[in-house]
Amino acid sequence: MPYVYSSLEGEHGERHIRVLKLLSKGDEPRLRCSLEIIDLNESPVYDCLSYTWSDPLYHELSAGYPLDIRTTTGDLDHEIECDGKMIPITENLEDALLQFSKTGFISNSVDGRAENKDGLIWIDAICINQKNDAEKNDQIPMMDEIYTGARRVIAWLGRCDEHVHPALEIIQRFKSIPPEKGKVTITDLEGPEYESLFGSPPISSQQWNDYAAFIQRAWFNRVWIIQEAFLAKHIDVLCGPHVLSWRHDFWDVAKFLRDTNLGTLLMEQADGTAHPDRKSTAYVNNSLNNQYQLEVMKAQSAKEPLSLEKLLVYSRYFQAGQAQDHVYGLLGIWKSSNRTSKLPPDMMIDQTLDRDADDFVARVFTKYSWVSIRNTQDLNVLSLVDDPATREQHHLPSWVPGYSVGFHVHPLAGVPRPEPGKERWNASEGLPPFEIPTSDSERLSVKGIRFDTIDEFATTYSGVMDQYDINSLLELVARYPGEKYPSGCTSLEAFWRTLIKDTFCGTPAGAEARAAFQYLIAGCVGHLEDASEGLEEDDVDNTAALSTLLDKTKITIKQISRKYNDTVVPDVEEINDILERVGTLDPDSDEKKKLDRDFDDISESFRIAYSCRRLFRTKKGYLGIAAESLGTGDSVWVLAGAAVPLVLRPAGDGCWRLVGEAYIHGIMNGEVGRMIGKELEQISLV
Repeated sequence: MPYVYSSLEGEHGERHIRVLKLLSKGDEPRLRCSLEIIDLNESPVYDCLSYTWSDPLYHELSAGYPLDIRTTTGDLDHEIECDGKMIPITENLEDALLQFSKTGFISNSVDGRAENKDGLIWIDAICINQKNDAEKNDQIPMMDEIYTGARRVIAWLGRCDEHVHPALEIIQRFKSIPPEKGKVTITDLEGPEYESLFGSPPISSQQWNDYAAFIQRAWFNRVWIIQEAFLAKHIDVLCGPHVLSWRHDFWDVAKFLRDTNLGTLLMEQADGTAHPDRKSTAYVNNSLNNQYQLEVMKAQSAKEPLSLEKLLVYSRYFQAGQAQDHVYGLLGIWKSSNRTSKLPPDMMIDQTLDRDADDFVARVFTKYSWVSIRNTQDLNVLSLVDDPATREQHHLPSWVPGYSVGFHVHPLAGVPRPEPGKERWNASEGLPPFEIPTSDSERLSVKGIRFDTIDEFATTYSGVMDQYDINSLLELVARYPGEKYPSGCTSLEAFWRTLIKDTFCGTPAGAEARAAFQYLIAGCVGHLEDASEGLEEDDVDNTAALSTLLDKTKITIKQISRKYNDTVVPDVEEINDILERVGTLDPDSDEKKKLDRDFDDISESFRIAYSCRRLFRTKKGYLGIAAESLGTGDSVWVLAGAAVPLVLRPAGDGCWRLVGEAYIHGIMNGEVGRMIGKELEQISLV
């Protein structure tokens, strides 16, 4: 018979929750438990389980994937006996409880905390009546209090697979590296810095993939763990029978991999292994950053309250079964960080919304975007909007970010935003202050200056790196009308600065970036030459077309050389000299190391700036980069309250749709207001 839940309502202000006591031991064939009701007001001793309802494992790096891999679902197709009745549960939860039955781990001691002598544990799927919407509406908003009040949180990563033991061995190797040796930047998994760091035997590609599969398990990427791990006083991590330290085995290692750049290299290699046939450059989510950012958030919250905007930004690196959880899963953290027990009225979950409506998620995202705008009193939220082509929520107003989709670009305005006084750009400087509209409608009323119109544009990052079409970028500057750029520099100077958003190694671009840019051009031409000669394995069938493209590219370079006489774009002979020098230099020489480092740095600057964007020229002659979906005829606006220019598309009746933020060389710091004045036009974004 199914279990019948009793009421959790109290008569005297009690805050009742249910907790589970596991009764089965060892290898009993059936899981048995009982449920007890406790009052949070009495500071009871209990633990919380943090886990994923659906498949906990990452399979794409497993042998035999996808045909020979057994996956699990989030279906409630398993059962636990509770006080003689049955409660349906998922397979992953069953695996966790079976492991607890064998080890009794939930009663282990935690330093400084009272013993959980009765082995009480709170598990959402069992302790909340999942068939009672009214109870769910009461209990889910209490989850922040439940996790804060717990003795500890047990993070269940799932059962063991073939990746676990090699991954645990790698973690031990990371932990054995002296801190002083970790102060290097690794740019190549075969370079001398890498070899010096790990010594012998080297870590093989398969071992790296084992580790990548382990840290890409679903638990690390689900949005609710932001709240569960953030609020936890203590976290123990379980993977099968293995007990791991959140601090030492995960956060310290994640910080090490982030500081050395190994995390990025690792994820890129793993993605290449999982998707060897992918023809285009793809965004690769780095779940190591999730582990790192959780502790960063805790440290920041100890100093000052976390803003809703910052939490919404963090949530985009995680995944959720329901898109609205990218908002709802953060509200408990906001309360804790802002030292309040209740949400303000405008942040309360609107229980009147129809969750089955097609526009439900869009309305939730719009509501909390308004909250963020009122909190920040500016339009920074517009910089969080991705290219329209990447959107999953089709009912979203164009100005509302899709919080359930990870960032495909590095927002120009900063993610999260820079500290006051450290902002790089302020395009609306000098304009009247942003006036916050009072209504929470789907339309956002703004004021600004329509500065210019897009006249032509070039290829995307994928077009340059995967189709070798550096010529598309070069042609745009080769046929640039006029000799001078509007801001006074040469158009070639504006060109190279625009392609890296005037940023090199995280700082404003200077002479070092200018000197390194020639290596980016030479490297792209060198790759095109290799592909045209059939040396690139994936393009042997396209050698004729690529040979034609190479000829066109060399002609364009000659045109630029005659027009500008500037080595920032080297001529054909200089490119040949660079490529020849790269091939003949001693790999251990200082000159080769310096050249490799410059190439890596300028390539990374280009990737960060240009990935998922494309170069364009406006009718007035300004060069910029913005979302790939931009088109001829789109307008460049500078809006009061927005730190960077925006590309908008007419939608009729004084309304516009946001295409995306833009870097436009020469108008990033108040120049538009000084050139045109402060007379603003009022429009609506829809």
